[in-house]
Amino acid sequence: MALLKAPYLNEGVKAAFIFCCYTGLRWVDVKKLSWKDIKGNVLTTRIIQAKTVLPVTLTLHPIAQTILANQKKKISHSDVQSKVFRLPTANGANKVLNQWVKSAGIDKYITWSCARLSFSIFLQDQNVDDATVAYLMGHSTTEQVRKTYKRHRPKNQEQSINHLPSPEQVLYFLTQPG
Repeated sequence: MALLKAPYLNEGVKAAFIFCCYTGLRWVDVKKLSWKDIKGNVLTTRIIQAKTVLPVTLTLHPIAQTILANQKKKISHSDVQSKVFRLPTANGANKVLNQWVKSAGIDKYITWSCARLSFSIFLQDQNVDDATVAYLMGHSTTEQVRKTYKRHRPKNQEQSINHLPSPEQVLYFLTQPG
């Protein structure tokens, strides 16, 4: 949240990074994203993943839809070939991202891959299964999700403990003589 409230140098970089957090797109995918990739009331986008050579269809989250609507307002015509985001080179975008992160008071090395990792974590926090996360990220198996995009921070401990069987469910155990 600190990042969203921090001052930024480049609106396009900010919009693209947040869009990646809600779509799982890689830098290379968001850089080349054009309006022709957005289908049907900006609800679905098809990106060909280089590794699997298969299109991935994503239903866009309302935040991603809002970002697209804001980007669309900035263009004077609806050229389907035009890029969705006006972005600098990868090196330039990384410099802007680094300055934006520092202005938010975040003392971590944040890259475009972190947006993709955030997408995975957002899904995993909502108990989305590994197969669905893998599909949404363009992977053909769940191995990459379990290995690379695993959750690196603990979930809510109290909520997790509450998933254990209740005393009523194990009453037979509690009433057994010691």
